[in-house]
Amino acid sequence: MLGREILSEPWFRWGVLLVVGFPLLVLVVGEVVARLERRNSALVGPVRLFRSVFLPALVAVLFLENVLDVDTGDSNPVIQVLSTLAAILGLGVLLSLVSTYIKADAAPSSWRARAPRLFIDIARITLFAIGSLLILNNIWGLSITGAFAALGIGGLVIGLALQDTLASLMGGIAILSEKPFSVGDWIDVDGVEGKVTDINWRTVRLRTRQEDLVVVPNIVFGNQLVVNNSRPEIEHVEVISLGFSYSDPPNAVKEMLTEVVEGTPNLMADRPIDIRCTSYDDFSVGYEVWLHIESYDIMPAVRSHFMTRIWYAAKRYGITIPFPIRTLHHYDAGVLDDPDAPDRVQRRVRSLAESSLADPVADELERAAALADQPGPYATSSRLLRFGAGEVLQIEGTPSKGLGIILTGTAVGLRDDDEVVTLKRGDVFGEQGMLGSKPNLLTIRALTDVAAIIVPGGMVDGIARTDFGFAEEISGIVQRRRAAVDRIQLAGGSDPTAFGR
Repeated sequence: MLGREILSEPWFRWGVLLVVGFPLLVLVVGEVVARLERRNSALVGPVRLFRSVFLPALVAVLFLENVLDVDTGDSNPVIQVLSTLAAILGLGVLLSLVSTYIKADAAPSSWRARAPRLFIDIARITLFAIGSLLILNNIWGLSITGAFAALGIGGLVIGLALQDTLASLMGGIAILSEKPFSVGDWIDVDGVEGKVTDINWRTVRLRTRQEDLVVVPNIVFGNQLVVNNSRPEIEHVEVISLGFSYSDPPNAVKEMLTEVVEGTPNLMADRPIDIRCTSYDDFSVGYEVWLHIESYDIMPAVRSHFMTRIWYAAKRYGITIPFPIRTLHHYDAGVLDDPDAPDRVQRRVRSLAESSLADPVADELERAAALADQPGPYATSSRLLRFGAGEVLQIEGTPSKGLGIILTGTAVGLRDDDEVVTLKRGDVFGEQGMLGSKPNLLTIRALTDVAAIIVPGGMVDGIARTDFGFAEEISGIVQRRRAAVDRIQLAGGSDPTAFGR
């Protein structure tokens, strides 16, 4: 009878259930944790927290209430405190599980991956508020109606005190719902350009190109025009305005600008070159060059590269970049000293003592007096042609414009991107012009700023007919470079022993 009475007691049934069920439940949850760890799942943390923290607290409360039969009335704060602690721990596990589920292992196209962090935070706060009200009502016996009334009055007071903050909050919700920009986009807002690094409740954080952090309140985006430079495509069109002299024919200017665009890196290869003559201004004719850049991130570097090469190309083509000022030069006698004057160039060529070709060329230049009447963009051999580092002096497979002589700087000769020869002061290029209509064997690219002259093929032929040593030297250069190209092609790569004039 006594055994039957004990078995019928509720406290005994609860005791058996807790003593047997708790260890079994811990084992089952432990197995779940182990499987999640093998999968490297982000749910490991919430499940482990459920097993190690919430379950013991829940078992302790159930043991006190149902096994030890501790009074659960309002007069016993111990049960209320422990129950509150267990409920808070359970609420924490629930919030952690919800936020982890939304973001963990989510496909990029799923709603979970696209869910804004602000909405997740609002959902967590809502769950926390509901859970807190349930705890107050069921454990402490407080009226939810009174709590809502207090929250309403308090919310009114807080809303009036935090109008700007709430406006920023609503602005953040609008940004995250409409998505006019995302993290990683380059935007202009209120005169500030920067890359979006974070979007939260109250602010948007930008990183400028100067690596400064700019914090913009969300309320600003409701009152300012926002330009997203990364939408709708990552490609960016940069419009560069330039002005050139009225004495320069527009088609010649466009030819020069086309050459510069073709040598500018990081442009979209499938976009046509877009150069426009736009205006006739007070001091110059206006042009616009539309550069289709691969990404707005690299826009400053591409723009700098393009603007740097404009100066060198304009000098080579004899095109003037006018000053919007009036400059007066007063001299008692004489004229301005021109470093590109034929006599100055002749002296510079003759000063190339390390080159056996310099004196014959200088003698011919002196006899011809000047080559200013030669047509084409390389109008005269006796003018200095300046190239910036990275620019191309000649292109493989194209007709030779004549025999080039480097006066200053260093260049490299390439064949299919393999380095064949290094050219320094006194070295020549365009030697294929000696062979009639043979195309250039190499692409010559400037390693540093280079100054050079181009001697037309007719003048080179005249020198070769009267100076057999000059002809033999050019022939030797042609043979050495052809042999170097053959060695590289046989070896399948760059040959460091293939250097030579």
